[in-house]
Amino acid sequence: NLSVARKGFAPTALFLDVFAASFPKDFIDRRGVFHPASETKAEWCRALDECRIASGCSNMVIVSESGNDSLIGHLDAGASDHFIPEFIIQDRRQYAEAERVPWHDAVSHGKMVLLGGGLGSRYCMCGWTKQGDQALHGYATDDYFCTTVIGGRSPMCGGSFGRGVVKTYWMLHDVCKQLAKGDLMSFRFADGIHRQNSVFSTGEVWINRKTNSVWKVNGLSLPAYGFHVMCNDGREAAVLSVDGVRAGFAKSPGVWFLDARPPAGDGRLHEVEASAEAWERMSETSLKIDVRWKIRRPIDKSFLPFVHVVPFGDPRKIAFDAVMTPLPEGDIVVHLPKRLASGRYSVRYGFFTKTGSRLPIGGYGDGTGRVRGGVIEVGEKNGRPIVLDWTQEHPTVRHKDLEINVSRSMVDFGGVRTDGAFRMTFPDLKIIPLPGSKPFRIEMDLKRFGIEGKGKFTLEHPSSGAAAPESVVENGVLKASFDARSFAYLWQ
Repeated sequence: NLSVARKGFAPTALFLDVFAASFPKDFIDRRGVFHPASETKAEWCRALDECRIASGCSNMVIVSESGNDSLIGHLDAGASDHFIPEFIIQDRRQYAEAERVPWHDAVSHGKMVLLGGGLGSRYCMCGWTKQGDQALHGYATDDYFCTTVIGGRSPMCGGSFGRGVVKTYWMLHDVCKQLAKGDLMSFRFADGIHRQNSVFSTGEVWINRKTNSVWKVNGLSLPAYGFHVMCNDGREAAVLSVDGVRAGFAKSPGVWFLDARPPAGDGRLHEVEASAEAWERMSETSLKIDVRWKIRRPIDKSFLPFVHVVPFGDPRKIAFDAVMTPLPEGDIVVHLPKRLASGRYSVRYGFFTKTGSRLPIGGYGDGTGRVRGGVIEVGEKNGRPIVLDWTQEHPTVRHKDLEINVSRSMVDFGGVRTDGAFRMTFPDLKIIPLPGSKPFRIEMDLKRFGIEGKGKFTLEHPSSGAAAPESVVENGVLKASFDARSFAYLWQ
């Protein structure tokens, strides 16, 4: 395959899925001859080197799922699934406290690239069958950011676009790029294992993983999963508490990202959206679920519909399959099997290809490419399962748990106060809202950023109905309100 690719498009990078997700092992071949793990390791390394030879690119970057230090020098990067301690030692009686630490980075930083904390869905789970809380601990969360920065790792995110993806880039790209260039000089615990400090030749990192108290360091208040990165060249990023409000910032020369943690959407525009709205009983053992579809672009014919009915609370186990009627109706028809235990069952639906990939669908998803289709209550009558009820599922926005700034308090970031989330460039002032933002305000000391006090905002790539910001300059302070319906706002 690589020889063909070499002739066709000459790749300079290769991703080998799963290959490095296991450690080299001892084995016995078909002749009964024993081979030690050291031989396995040598053969794996040779296989990686052969990929470079076959591709014709001697410095090809090779990435694999996971990866371990025995492959350094042959494997360049891995999705570093960094599980919580309970995943490794599930019996909590065996230890008093446990915490993630950058143990791998102490060996591999500068020699192998570790991608964030690995897959967000794995990072936040306790066991393979226990779904973690991705809203609090998955991609683009403060918990995930902590593990990324303490080891000076490369940021990782879920998908190609969306509020969390852009936030990850704006928040961590500049500081992590600087940390990647330096050596990891030291690591220490500060006041217990949950407060940690890493020193790099290019900067320093402090993180607070202690969930019940604030850590005051460098003049900042770091809440649970708060952090502060200070690079030698002045680049800086932090998640901190300002007057009791959780906030985040990233500051580089001429570019600031400010996040007052306001309520917002996910920022993604899907070609297909769906939601289960109502139901009707077809018989004692069957029902039809009314699904409302919004299709902006026809679905490729390679995608096939599927409907999974799973035990409530255990989405990885499929109890049985249901069917979907053809689009544009696209309703779900569920026939209960003859043998099914009484209880609650969740409906999950979507489209997949024969290769296993799933169509991204907007709606109340479950994080696996499936949309939630409601919950069926199953009872029993004369030894047969029967349909008792169906209830719709609604997205739950846990503002308190996520510490969202629901009061829309203005947060002071030093020269700029805001209740929004945006990136700004200066002295050519441009305000770029984080995708999914709602209307927000800023108050900005123009002289501090070398900006002239006269001007007005023009819209860049506005959406339908976008309005020009209301703005005024008083005593050198710019006060403006934005509807967040334009890609950017330029001060001219």
